[in-house]
Amino acid sequence: MTGWKRLLAGVLCLGSAVAGAEPPPTNSAQGTQLHGSGRFEFINVPLRSVEVPDAPGEPDCGRPVATIAEGRLRVTQNCAVEGTPMPVRRILEGPTLEKAVFRAPFEGRTVKLVIESVRCHEDITPPTSACDSANVNAGKARWEYRVQAFTDDKNATPLCPAGSGYALSVPHAWSTSGDLRENPNFFTFACAPKNEGSSSKPFFVGGGVIAKCIDWGYPPWATEYPETVAREYHQLCTRMAVADYCGEGRSNTLDGTPLAFMGPENAAVLSQSGHLPATLVPDGYALEAVWTMDSCGLARPL
Repeated sequence: MTGWKRLLAGVLCLGSAVAGAEPPPTNSAQGTQLHGSGRFEFINVPLRSVEVPDAPGEPDCGRPVATIAEGRLRVTQNCAVEGTPMPVRRILEGPTLEKAVFRAPFEGRTVKLVIESVRCHEDITPPTSACDSANVNAGKARWEYRVQAFTDDKNATPLCPAGSGYALSVPHAWSTSGDLRENPNFFTFACAPKNEGSSSKPFFVGGGVIAKCIDWGYPPWATEYPETVAREYHQLCTRMAVADYCGEGRSNTLDGTPLAFMGPENAAVLSQSGHLPATLVPDGYALEAVWTMDSCGLARPL
């Protein structure tokens, strides 16, 4: 897809100015973690590890199969029900995934992840759509999960210790150096920020930048861009949002630092003689970096 320009321009706030930049909302802020899950920051969850509670009525059900597509986590089972000639497919999604269990490698052992509760995700970019079947099917709304983590010490720990306490389900896996690795057999939980403002003036804090980038319009799945391009934009967004200039999984910013960014089309409108302005007036943002994918497929600032 050489026709797509995979580039983001990032700018940081100077002084106390508050920006109204597009496309990010006015409450955009940088973070220091990808997932926002602290101790469990780089857990990649095998889809095949899923376990679910028995079906009501205790029918004879086969092995549950978990899938994730466009951020939608689903579990299906074929169940033999008395009086029906063919197996009945059991589909678990959203709140019906409560008490589902996944197990993932962690510190040379295994961590047990239990979905405690499920609710509709509050999008950073208003308005938040209700999680009815039409909106979920159209990708306009998504579920988020409160997950408890159990290690060998048997103590339950919230997977998302800060922010909203809930996480989005996101396809593929991540390396400890912050690289998005395409792998259909894994997914991750990305902690979402919390709105500590009002409905009219939201201010989201905490969470990780994976969830923020999804809400900012750069998910790692196909939307207006083909899937491969969408993953590259997501990688660019996460590197930019944590200020990981060297691509080594290390943040060079502080949580809550105001951030504005734009794609190549908006940047071209502001360019002067082929160059971006040093400061965006009157918003008070200074040009920090232009992020692009290099010839090796790595996200780097120019």
